[in-house]
Amino acid sequence: HIVDKGRKGLENTIHTFEQHQAAFTGCYRDSSDLHARDPYIIELKGQRLAFINFTYGTNGIPVPSPWIINRLDSSSITGSLQRAKAQQADWIIDIGPEGGRKGGQILSTGTPEQVARSKKGYTPRYLKPLLK
Repeated sequence: HIVDKGRKGLENTIHTFEQHQAAFTGCYRDSSDLHARDPYIIELKGQRLAFINFTYGTNGIPVPSPWIINRLDSSSITGSLQRAKAQQADWIIDIGPEGGRKGGQILSTGTPEQVARSKKGYTPRYLKPLLK
């Protein structure tokens, strides 16, 4: 529901996350911000973890330009996975699959090869071709 209040809601949400140093992914100020922060990568015990997250929609509310929301579509998913690969992610953590009670769950974790074999969510079908 990050766009329910339009541009002001997006700005306030990201400002609050940043003010409290809370990690987040899936919402970006513009394409430069998207390419700088997607996927969200952390290094833990010598391993690079890539967090990815997508939404099925915004309840018909348009995303104000230049803001970007990661949509659950082949272009967004493939782009995030390509950036994870380029940043040499050892693990992918796929969060989803949708919103509400079905959202915010970890669908799969593991190496890119392990996530590609997962039966959960939408990510495996886009990840498999990237690994060939």
